[in-house]
Amino acid sequence: MMLPLLFLMQDHAEEAEHAAGALPAPFSPTPGLFIWTIIVFAVLLFMLRKLVFPILVKATVEREQQINNQLAEAARLQDEAKAVLEEQRQMLAGARGEGQAIIAEARANAAQWSTRIPDAIRLSVLKTGVMIRVSGKKAPHARPYEGIGTRRQTFRHPVFGDREHWVEQNTRPFLMPAVRNHAREVRSEVVRTIDQVLRLHGYR
Repeated sequence: MMLPLLFLMQDHAEEAEHAAGALPAPFSPTPGLFIWTIIVFAVLLFMLRKLVFPILVKATVEREQQINNQLAEAARLQDEAKAVLEEQRQMLAGARGEGQAIIAEARANAAQWSTRIPDAIRLSVLKTGVMIRVSGKKAPHARPYEGIGTRRQTFRHPVFGDREHWVEQNTRPFLMPAVRNHAREVRSEVVRTIDQVLRLHGYR
């Protein structure tokens, strides 16, 4: 009779505790659980600090150094590109000057016996240099007079387009003599340009 009475009293005590707002046993604070929680947290923090944190810091520093190196390399390449563009601009300016001098002399040579050839001579500026051209539309007779396409000093052509009657006429080069007269200046400009490019890339 006493044993059922004790169980009944225990049940009434637990109901009273729940009614009073007491926490269940797993969630009730105990000194032992609190101490072990601090110990586990301290051990975990120690392991993270000794093992994980150094790896993360090292990876971050290496990544930062890699980014700084890439930025420095990009700045160096940008400076080199600017220097190359400036060198190219100077080269084109020098080549344009020499080309204009050659054209002026070639026009003077052709003007002695032609009215169309001088106006047909043009200077074209390219990315790698300049080109002297003679328009075939404006002066179709410029090519044979220059001696292009023949190994002799003469060329044959029909009389006023009449292909029944042909005549032989001496060539009158106007462009190549001008080029030869400026060959020394052109050669000096080429040597100067090559020397500048070599110096720019550290070969001299």
